[in-house]
Amino acid sequence: MLFSCVYNVARAAQVELTSHSGGDVGQELEREDAVNTASNNAMGGPANASTAGPGYRYLLFFAAPLGVLGIANLLFEHSLAPLEPALEFIDSLFTTGSANKVALSTPHEIRARYLWLATCITALVIGLLAIGIAWWTCRRCLSARQFKMAVGLVVAIVIMEAIYVWLTPNTVRQVNYEFTLRLLEQSRVLPEQFLHWDVAGIAILVVVVSVAAAVFLFLAAGSTVQLPAATASDDICQASINMARLRNVLYVGSVVLVVGVINMGSWLRWPAALFKESGHDGAILGFALGVTTFWGAAFTLAAVAAYIPPALYLRTRALDVFRRRHPGTTSAAQEQWLKKQGFTISPGSQLAPIVAMLSPMIAGPLGALLNEVMKQLGE
Repeated sequence: MLFSCVYNVARAAQVELTSHSGGDVGQELEREDAVNTASNNAMGGPANASTAGPGYRYLLFFAAPLGVLGIANLLFEHSLAPLEPALEFIDSLFTTGSANKVALSTPHEIRARYLWLATCITALVIGLLAIGIAWWTCRRCLSARQFKMAVGLVVAIVIMEAIYVWLTPNTVRQVNYEFTLRLLEQSRVLPEQFLHWDVAGIAILVVVVSVAAAVFLFLAAGSTVQLPAATASDDICQASINMARLRNVLYVGSVVLVVGVINMGSWLRWPAALFKESGHDGAILGFALGVTTFWGAAFTLAAVAAYIPPALYLRTRALDVFRRRHPGTTSAAQEQWLKKQGFTISPGSQLAPIVAMLSPMIAGPLGALLNEVMKQLGE
């Protein structure tokens, strides 16, 4: 899915749309259909963003997914306070009787470590590709001034998130990061310097890239509502182009969120490999499943908030222009035209976007299932 979107973006860079006017209604609609069909397939657009609409409407649509994640973060923050019972659970795992069994589990730990590293490199590569796609989308949809503000806003949000997570006491860092790190430290299987420099550095880098990619993609989705204040024909054409861009941003964003959930799950499940012989691995695996399921659901809702409002706005904008240009058309004819131009958002015709939005929610349980399968194959 991601590489298909990259291919579409590469093709779109070579597509130049030309405006059209005049002729009878039938010929005009045929020309619009041809242009819009090509746009939907290639995500084409003007050679520059000088036609972007005025104002900062896109910031309102950008705020929707961030608001969803803010609510999820607030709920998570109050889900485990204080964290002492969880830390006591960690200490109880390292009794004298289980220490030797931890040593016996070292081969399982090595496998879990490399599985986590595999998800890290995947998250980094996909995150960087996603940032590039989001950058291209914003550059095509926004004016130069709007684009500069958008990039500054993304950088500011990423910095504020980093300050919050790493410089203040919070449940997100304690559960998603320190829980695993403390388990690995107390196992004494891995050197402390290796954990605090190599492992921690990789984990932080993956988080920064993934957060930046997600925020930039949310902004790219919101930027598709910036339509030019031009003729009705250009308005419909640009709305169709932006609808195609929005769907591609959704697909790329879903891949980023899914990979993020899988990476989180592999990180949280890593210490479970140390307790396979002692029988405590089930508790850690259950903990990892609960955390990844929560964030998977939150990411799914954020994807819905990033896609549905701009899609509804573009559909309404195109329909209003069509009604003004062709008064008296029936509702059935209007719906048929919307479907042909790619503006329909009914569940039956939006299977791919629906699957994309739901994929982060099922990534957590799916990751746990794959982990269990790999455990069985390794025995």
